[in-house]
Amino acid sequence: MESDTILTTGVSPGEFKLYQCNNNLWDSATPVIVGGHHLANLFVGQFLFDDQPFDRELFRKQAEKYGFDMEAYLAALDGVPRWSHDQVTNVMKFFTRLAGLIAELSMNNIRLARTLAEHKRDIP
Repeated sequence: MESDTILTTGVSPGEFKLYQCNNNLWDSATPVIVGGHHLANLFVGQFLFDDQPFDRELFRKQAEKYGFDMEAYLAALDGVPRWSHDQVTNVMKFFTRLAGLIAELSMNNIRLARTLAEHKRDIP
């Protein structure tokens, strides 16, 4: 929850934010803003960058510190995607466009609902 709060602060429509979580994995988010209201976020995560040094010992210590099953935790870690910065940028460009489409469709549905409601009021 802490990461989600940090990720979604101060991100404009059409932009995204990267954040390295306290667990040392990365997240990214882009907002869904409808009619000027921040209603939702699209998140991508968690992942590691493929060009960053990978400190398995750091993750082993995290598992120990929090009482996680070491074998399961490290096995899950092996499944974490490792992406290049270009891959993350391209994926997030897609998601920022998707967020924009969701916002636009949502706003169009709101306008349509208002128009229909006005039309019903005007018909005797």
